[in-house]
Order: sequence, then structure tokens, then C-alpha cells
Amino acid sequence: MIKRIIFDIDYTLLVPNYYREKEFLSRILSRENTFFINNMYSILKKYEEQYVNYDKERFIKYLNNYTNEPLPSDFLEQWFEFNAELDEQDVSEIEDTLTYLSKYELVTLTNWFSEPQKKKLELLGLKKYFKEFHSGEEILKPYKASFINACGNNKPSECVMIGDNLEVDIIGAINAGLDAIHYDEKEKAEHEYKKIKKIGELKKLL
Repeated sequence: MIKRIIFDIDYTLLVPNYYREKEFLSRILSRENTFFINNMYSILKKYEEQYVNYDKERFIKYLNNYTNEPLPSDFLEQWFEFNAELDEQDVSEIEDTLTYLSKYELVTLTNWFSEPQKKKLELLGLKKYFKEFHSGEEILKPYKASFINACGNNKPSECVMIGDNLEVDIIGAINAGLDAIHYDEKEKAEHEYKKIKKIGELKKLL
């Protein structure tokens, strides 16, 4: 019996403003520092492949290896504030679905830092639906321990992971013993796992 539903955040519950990250980094770094600005996502991916969690102090030291200039002492605070900004979004279907699913324990599991993620959810009026907020500061997906930690006191078989990333969210959760549903809005993935095109479809599956 399902007791807890675990939601990914970015590109599952909301659409972040990551397309504007270069704009933010260009304000912080010198114009000559184009490598970090243009390759930020591959740099972050390497961090997640090298470490099991996000630690602020270690993360800053890691980024400084690529920026070739010291980052401001409040760099992460500025970045988090920027991260929390969102374009206008219609979340009425998501709110309706979360209300319907409130008979279960609802929690989130993201690989990014918790502070900007909570702010995003609060900005959209979605934070109130969740009992717990798990992040990459604890342990990153797709490590098994990340999903087990998000299960709380429940057995993995009593939990369902909902996410947009097939490898990280879905296969990672299944390998940890959870059920999983792939949110594939653009219907790009072909696989044998459960999937939905709209969050509202969860009301028929759960």
C-alpha cells in the first residue's frame, strides 16, 4: 500500500528560470571569464559525479577552480535569490492534484540546495502541501540512500517517486526499491516504466 509520494521539483512541479543563468553569472564574473559562464551545467554535472552531496564550502572551492577569479563571499546567497525567481506559471492543475493526493504523505526530493527550492515552491503556493523537503545537501540522486532517506519511516515499497529525469529520478528510485512514475511532458522517452504527460494524470494512477 502506498503511503508516501516523493516529488522532484524542477521541471516536474515547476519550471525554473535556468535559461537566464548566464545573465546572472555575467553580472557576477568578469567578461573574460566565458568558460565558466558557458559551461556551468557541465561543471555542475562533474561536481555531482565527484561528490555525494552539496556542501556550500566545498562547492565554492570547487567552483573557484573553474572561474579563475575569487567568487564574492555572498555568491551562493545571490545565486539562490536569483534561482528563486520564476516566470509566471499556471499551477492550478498541480494544486488540484496535490490536494487530491493529500491523503498520502507528500515530500520533495531535489538535487539542488534546499533554500532556493523551498522559496520557489512558496512563491507558487505549493510549499504548504509538503511534509518534508529533501535535497542534495543530504545526498544526491540517484544514490540509493537519497531515496531511502526520502522514504522516512516508510518502506521503499510503500513510496512512489515522481520525476522528469529517467535515469536520476525513475531508474534511481526503482533501483532503491521504490515505485516510480516518469513525468514526460513532451513524450520523448520510450521505455517500459510508468509515465504521465500531465501531473493531473496522477489522480488516475494513485
